[in-house]
Amino acid sequence: AGGAAAGIGGGAAWWEWRRRELLARYAAAFERYRDSGGETRYPFYGRDSGYEIDYMVELGLETGDRVVAAYLPAALPLPHAAALAVCRRLGGGEGGAARSFDEEGEVEVRCS
Repeated sequence: AGGAAAGIGGGAAWWEWRRRELLARYAAAFERYRDSGGETRYPFYGRDSGYEIDYMVELGLETGDRVVAAYLPAALPLPHAAALAVCRRLGGGEGGAARSFDEEGEVEVRCS
């Protein structure tokens, strides 16, 4: 039993180490974006390039448009990644078909 617990603990520690590396790369990308002056031109979309394309898509969204999101399991804490894996496995789309996204929503445009 002790070996199994050590294995689980070691696996969880490895997952968290890998996740922190991923989040550090994200933070570095945000820092490069901020240092480039991008904040004055368009929002940060989590990437080092392609901001303009994402910004144009964002500007084209209208009330009622459907948007979808897919989570990156490696960026989630282990329990959340495990729950996501179960949801993906059991929560297929229509007719039991696999979905290519984890969450969906509808755009609501608010004018300030």
